[in-house]
Amino acid sequence: MPLTIRVFMGPVEDRSARRPAEPAFREPKVPTWIAIVLLVGLLGLLGWRLGKERQIFALRVESGEVASVRGRIPQGLLADLQDVLAGSRSSGTVVATRDADRAQLDLRGSFPPEVRQRLRNVVGRLPVAKILSAPRR
Repeated sequence: MPLTIRVFMGPVEDRSARRPAEPAFREPKVPTWIAIVLLVGLLGLLGWRLGKERQIFALRVESGEVASVRGRIPQGLLADLQDVLAGSRSSGTVVATRDADRAQLDLRGSFPPEVRQRLRNVVGRLPVAKILSAPRR
C-alpha cells in the first residue's frame, strides 16, 4: 500500500473577492515636465551659487571712475586700479574670480587693450589669499 501524506492548508479563500493587484508602475502625482523644470532650476541655482563663491570682487566703472565696489578688495589694490582707470575713459565692469592660486579678471565693457593688460598686471601682483584677507565691502 502506497504512503499518502495529506497536508492541511487552512481555509481556502475566495480569490474573486480580492481586489486586483497594483500595477508595477503607477502614474506619478507630479507631471514629468514639472519635475524636469524643477530639477533644471535647482541645478541652475547650484551652478549660480558656486560661481558666486568663486567671485572675489566686482567693480563698476563709469568714464574712468570706479562707481561701485562689491566683495573683498584691499584698499591699496583698489587705489592702484583707480590709478590705472583714471587715465582712460573706460566704462564697464571688472570682476575678479578665484582660479587656483591667482585671481582672474573678467572685463566687460569698453576697456582698451593697454588698460586691460595694466589691470591684469596690477591684480596679478597679489596672491588670492592676500586679496581674500581684506574686509568685505
